[in-house]
Amino acid sequence: MICEQLVTNWFCGNVSKNIIPLCPLNSKDMINIKDGNSTRNKMARFVKVVEKYGRAENCWMDRKSEWSPALVLVSKIWNSVGRKRIYAKYNNKNDSRVMSITWKTMHNKMLKKVAFKKKREMCRDDVMWDLSIYNHALPSGVIL
Repeated sequence: MICEQLVTNWFCGNVSKNIIPLCPLNSKDMINIKDGNSTRNKMARFVKVVEKYGRAENCWMDRKSEWSPALVLVSKIWNSVGRKRIYAKYNNKNDSRVMSITWKTMHNKMLKKVAFKKKREMCRDDVMWDLSIYNHALPSGVIL
């Protein structure tokens, strides 16, 4: 599943493919799937990065009534955040398959670039701390 599909499936699911929205699932729902809870946790962490930059871009939707595939994918979250923030920050500059990258690969790149470090002391330098979703300073380029 590519990143865009995960973001849409997280909020809305996919009726034609019988995929329910993934966000309300918890560990009890995943006990019959090998590594299901681990995979669900990784998905949640990926979406947490989308949320951080979505809030910074003022396009995050807190109310479930606002969630629809068109709003999540096209006009709101992914076009504002995915390509502009996530691919730019966490993807390699010379990677040619940006639009077809899977969410797992991008999650692994986020891990390598310390997106999930909770404290400044855990990072080598300020550049790494800027990539962390727990750094509550505004991301570079965001103007209030």
